[in-house]
Amino acid sequence: MAETTTVKDRPSDGEVRRVLVSADSHGGAPLGEMEQVLARGGDAPGIDSPMGPRVRMLENAFKKNPEVHPEDRIREADLDGVSAEVIYGGTGITGDLAEGLRRVQQSNDWSAETYADHLGRFAPSVSLPIPIEMYGGGGAEKPTEEHIAAAATEIRRTKAMGLRPAMLPDHCDALPYNRPGWNPVWEAACEVGMPLAFHVGIGRNPVQHRGPGGAITNYAMVAGTIMETASNLASGGVFEQFPELKAVLVECGAGWLAWLMVITDEAYVKHAHWTKPKLAMPPSEYMRRQLQVTFQEDPIGIANRHFTGLRCLMWGSDYPHHEGTWPDSQAAVAKQFDGVPEDEVDQIVRRNAVETFGFDV
Repeated sequence: MAETTTVKDRPSDGEVRRVLVSADSHGGAPLGEMEQVLARGGDAPGIDSPMGPRVRMLENAFKKNPEVHPEDRIREADLDGVSAEVIYGGTGITGDLAEGLRRVQQSNDWSAETYADHLGRFAPSVSLPIPIEMYGGGGAEKPTEEHIAAAATEIRRTKAMGLRPAMLPDHCDALPYNRPGWNPVWEAACEVGMPLAFHVGIGRNPVQHRGPGGAITNYAMVAGTIMETASNLASGGVFEQFPELKAVLVECGAGWLAWLMVITDEAYVKHAHWTKPKLAMPPSEYMRRQLQVTFQEDPIGIANRHFTGLRCLMWGSDYPHHEGTWPDSQAAVAKQFDGVPEDEVDQIVRRNAVETFGFDV
């Protein structure tokens, strides 16, 4: 098991500080401003939107500052030794498409305006008008052709504003990602070079287990079950049909990826008489080419890096969540990459994210 890094483990002033790029941090409009953000062009809807920010609500909780304006993020990131960040807000809608699309666009517009002068260091995610399942709710509505078309249009619109990546639900049980109904989204992403992110816990209700051990089981399974999405994209022919598509599975860890590559390749060979489509390569090769996963502290994923390929792996601090590594990210990276060649460390903690998200770092 990975040991949690604490403040006492931080590098001293004389130790090497790496250039870190977090492929998984969080933010959005501050809670006190969400009502105004979502009310642009309409009546104030409050802050009960599924696009609401995932930020720490208490000033001193776990040492994180909940403010998410660029100046505050720069201060917090500098304290952590992080040079650039992907900033995930929320994504998805419930209910009426027109109202949901309006809220999505206002949230995206806020991000573009707020971070306009900082897009070399910060990559704010794009919210998309795709139905999601809320915590404690029933299954999500099936996305219609209108939902898909609106999402494709928003991908094109926001890429021109400098936002990235576009954020999709981690699962869509009503219309799985191996179905051709999603093709307009894949086409738009490839057309404008927009990476797509699938963040765990947003899409399918992550609270599936209750009673003894339920909290631990939920924590493990919310990451583990995203294997379904990885396999649907690779085994379902999406990556083969759209070779320029970039898919990032976020906050799911990396330890499971090697096993998934093995088991899907096994099925590709041993169940070839049942499988469709007939892929030109084993599923693992599409994953190595087009899939990436993010982790905070994952010794198994690091140990398997030569099997999965280093390109598939990206580190993230998960700021400001308490299971993340802020403000001790330098120490967390140093500890878990101990003994790994420095060029390989740099690829995982910096270069992969720079290439995927276009940071100026």
